[in-house]
Amino acid sequence: NDLAQELQGVIEKGSSSSEQVLFSGISQDSRFIKPGDIFIVIPGDQAESYTRTAIKAGAVALIAESDFIKSFGPKIDVPIICVASA
Repeated sequence: NDLAQELQGVIEKGSSSSEQVLFSGISQDSRFIKPGDIFIVIPGDQAESYTRTAIKAGAVALIAESDFIKSFGPKIDVPIICVASA
């Protein structure tokens, strides 16, 4: 995965945190998430359901739009990277 190589498998949890999240892959399809992957949340009616599936499968972080984060962010236990468009 080019992004994983470019980031060397590390994404910061937050600018004020020294903790890092190691990841091994990225997918927008919750059916293909493996432990250690990042899940890209695609907006839509099933976004929360797919996100829960991805987290149960082992997603260590999410990439999501701000609207998703406003609605569901407080319910999510993994780091979320906010983007303008997923």
